[in-house]
Amino acid sequence: MLFILTFLCVTFHWVYGNNFTAIPCTVEGKTYQHGEAFKIQYSGPCIEYTCNMGGYGPSKFECDDGNKKCSPVGSMRTIHQCIHQQCVKSNSGVGYNTLSGGCLFNDRCLKVGEIVEDRCFVYQCKEKEMGSHISYSIELISEGCYSRPSKPYNCISINTTVKEGCIARKCEKKNNMYSLQVLDNESGCKDGTLCRPVGLTWTDKCEKKVCVKDTPLPGYTRLQIQRSNKQCEDVSGICHPIGAKFLKIMNGKLYHNCTCSLVFNVIFYTCNSTLSTV
Repeated sequence: MLFILTFLCVTFHWVYGNNFTAIPCTVEGKTYQHGEAFKIQYSGPCIEYTCNMGGYGPSKFECDDGNKKCSPVGSMRTIHQCIHQQCVKSNSGVGYNTLSGGCLFNDRCLKVGEIVEDRCFVYQCKEKEMGSHISYSIELISEGCYSRPSKPYNCISINTTVKEGCIARKCEKKNNMYSLQVLDNESGCKDGTLCRPVGLTWTDKCEKKVCVKDTPLPGYTRLQIQRSNKQCEDVSGICHPIGAKFLKIMNGKLYHNCTCSLVFNVIFYTCNSTLSTV
């Protein structure tokens, strides 16, 4: 594969006279003397021409490396470790012939067609030939979200929903960012063997509970049960405010004149006398 950087535009304009007096040549509005070397804009900085009796032609060929440097025919160059080229001259011009090519990925060279995985992303080295130009690029061929920060990553495809316990998450891509978004209408808080919907309020053992969604850090969502309005529970399961008197079974005995107190958000029961043994 030939990667030609420079094409030649050669014009021969020979002038013959009755004597051998040196005749200058005019190129791009400039006049050069017979035998004088020069360069023209169309052919670039690395091809040199020589004026010859009113005409001109290329006399020195080198490759333009694109960095304001000309390299002689036969010289080698390497582009980002993976592309090796040689400066060659052909009938149509002078340029770099690609001897071997590939893609640079995380400081390693991939062969054309080679596939590599990086967490939940799959890439492939592609070669594209457009006329005399050859390019190599890494293309993303598969993408997704990962539910674990380390191996195994448990990759989830874009727009796929997965459910773990009471939480349903969907892999979404937005502004070139990938994240597992919690779906409120399909998720809930774990309450024993039940999944309580987000926003639901209920009472359990004289304690008010509500399932809430919390996002303490960007990209991190959690569902948890918030507890409030704790009260005392009597022998019949009826709730009483803190400080009230009621019947209570404790350690297999039925007590009267029981009350409760709240200490560090924990209910403690106190009873004065026993009615009977259960």
